Amino acid sequence: MRRQNGFTLVELLVVIAIIALLMAVLLPALNKAREQTRTLVCVANLKQWGAIASMYAENNKGMYWSGSKPTSSNPTGGFWWPAQLEKSLQSWRENKIWFCPNSKKPLNNQFGQRTGEMTFMAAWGIFTNDPPGDAIGSNLTKESGLRRLYDNEYGIAGSYGINGYCLSSNIANSWRGPNVKSATEIPLFVDALRFDGWPEENEGPALNESDAWVGANEIKRYCINRHRGFVGTVFVDGHARKVPLKELWKLKWHQKFDINGPWTKAGASKRTQPWPEWIKVYPDY
Repeated sequence: MRRQNGFTLVELLVVIAIIALLMAVLLPALNKAREQTRTLVCVANLKQWGAIASMYAENNKGMYWSGSKPTSSNPTGGFWWPAQLEKSLQSWRENKIWFCPNSKKPLNNQFGQRTGEMTFMAAWGIFTNDPPGDAIGSNLTKESGLRRLYDNEYGIAGSYGINGYCLSSNIANSWRGPNVKSATEIPLFVDALRFDGWPEENEGPALNESDAWVGANEIKRYCINRHRGFVGTVFVDGHARKVPLKELWKLKWHQKFDINGPWTKAGASKRTQPWPEWIKVYPDY
C-alpha cells in the first residue's frame, strides 16, 4: 500500500510546537536587540544636541542659550532657549532629533488639547506661539517684546530636556557655558518630560512611574524609565551615554550639587523615604 504524501496531524502538531518553542526563545532576544537599537539612536540624537549647543556657545562668547528659572516676573523660564534656535532646529517636524525612538508622541496637539496619556513614554509639547497656560504671564508678549516665541510653522515638541543650570542665566551656581571644570560629569541634555529642569539633590523620584508629570520636583522630569533602567544623556564635554536612573543623583547638575546626597549610597543615612517600588530594583550609586 502506497503511503500518501504530506504530513500527518501528529507531525504537523510537532512542527507547530517546535516553531512556538523557537519563537519563545528568540522573541526576548529580538526585543532586547530592538531596545538596544532604540537606545543607541537616542544617545546619537543627544550627541547631536550636544554638538548644536557647543557650536552655539562658540558663536556666543562661550555661553549657551539664555534662560532663567520661572518666577513671577519671568514665568516662561527655559522657554527662552528653544526660541533662540534656528527655525529648522525648532520645528519638531523638520528636526527629528527632538524625539527619543521610545517617545515620539507629544502629549498635546498644536491647539493645546491633550491627545496622549501622561506616561513616562509621552513626549512634551506641542507648543506653538505662546507657552502653555501654567507658564503665561498676563502681559508676557508685551513685556518680552516677542510676539512669536517660536519662529516655525509647527511649534516645538520633543522628548529631551536641557539641564537648566547650563543656560546662561543669572541663577546661582549655574554653569552657563561649556568651558568649565568637571565637564564630563555635567549633564547637558537628558531624556525628559519637559524641555528644561533645575534638579536638586534632596528631590526624590516619582512615587509611581507616570507621576513624574505632576508636581514641582524637577529631578523626576529626567528620572523616567524609558530605556529599562536608563536614560539617554549628553554631557557638557560632548560625550553621550545611557545613564542608570539612580546615577542621576551622582551627576553634577549645578556647581554646588551634592553628589553624596540622600539618594546616593554615600548619603543613604540622610534619606527620609525609601526608593519607590518601580525604581527599587535598579542598582544604587
